[in-house]
Amino acid sequence: MRSYDRIGLIFGVAGNAGTRDLGIDWILANYDKLLAGGDGIFITSRLPQALAVQCGADQADRIDAKVGASIRKANVGLLNYQRTLESIRHCGVLRQAKSAEIDTALANAK
Repeated sequence: MRSYDRIGLIFGVAGNAGTRDLGIDWILANYDKLLAGGDGIFITSRLPQALAVQCGADQADRIDAKVGASIRKANVGLLNYQRTLESIRHCGVLRQAKSAEIDTALANAK
């Protein structure tokens, strides 16, 4: 499979609500294999973005515990990875801060 097609498939599975958890678990379990798979910097620099579909500090911590050391060691796509973790954490903060307002708005919309 070509690198472009492979990353597209990974993003598709991780980005779909029905397969998101399965996709993220698979990425985390196979991260080192993906990095060593010969797709080089193409997949290394983009793969962290597939993880950005997660939300919350607990998810960011889980991801960092699984793949953070590998990413830091490779030092490729590190800034992208750090931004992804930050985005995941911000999502959790926003969800916590606004969940009551969103629930109210949805209840009133019915």
